[in-house]
Amino acid sequence: MNTQLLKQIIFNSKEEEIEFEEPLVLSKSQMLEIFGKPHHNVLVNRGDLWTEVLFYDSGVKIVLIYESHDNKIFRIHKIKVIGNEGKS
Repeated sequence: MNTQLLKQIIFNSKEEEIEFEEPLVLSKSQMLEIFGKPHHNVLVNRGDLWTEVLFYDSGVKIVLIYESHDNKIFRIHKIKVIGNEGKS
């Protein structure tokens, strides 16, 4: 999936949940390109899966569920956007 397309889907949706059948593999630079720098984040680990909640100044919250063993490659399982004031 194109990173710009994914970024548009995420930041133009009021609420969106994307669950990948096969994990979406992204590099660290692609993660920064798509999600940018959030105002604040909360990170929780359970086994191999990480759950990260990203908080942005605009009020958008994004929940990511992913695997990353080296903090360079991220295997995204699920993305959920909450509370975006963008388009519905």
